[in-house]
Amino acid sequence: MSFSIHINDDKQLLYVLGQGAITASDLDQYYTELKATTGVDLCDKAIIDFSNHGVTFKHTPIKNIRALGLLFKHMPVLPEGAKMAVVVNNALAFAFVRLFMATRGEHLMIRPFKDMHRALDWLDVSEVEIP
Repeated sequence: MSFSIHINDDKQLLYVLGQGAITASDLDQYYTELKATTGVDLCDKAIIDFSNHGVTFKHTPIKNIRALGLLFKHMPVLPEGAKMAVVVNNALAFAFVRLFMATRGEHLMIRPFKDMHRALDWLDVSEVEIP
């Protein structure tokens, strides 16, 4: 899988690191892995880190991103009102985050960032708190 999932229980912070080429299969497995992670339902802040320059969405069909957004809308994993910062490294990934935002509903606040420091500021989190 192209995602690793970590939780800082003390700060109720979810950190997901994306690596390499993100495929349709990876997206389909991501929700299941996230749902099975102990403590994720208590995290009111999340950082999804796609800032590594090796991350690419070239082989990710739009329908799978939309399906993931709908899963988050109809069967939320994070608590109501949680904040999710998605840090990306290119315009295509930024556009895919916007597509995810459009389909996931209003359960949580999501913002894409091209800079990790701005994402951390928005979440009111320091680098040392990232698991």
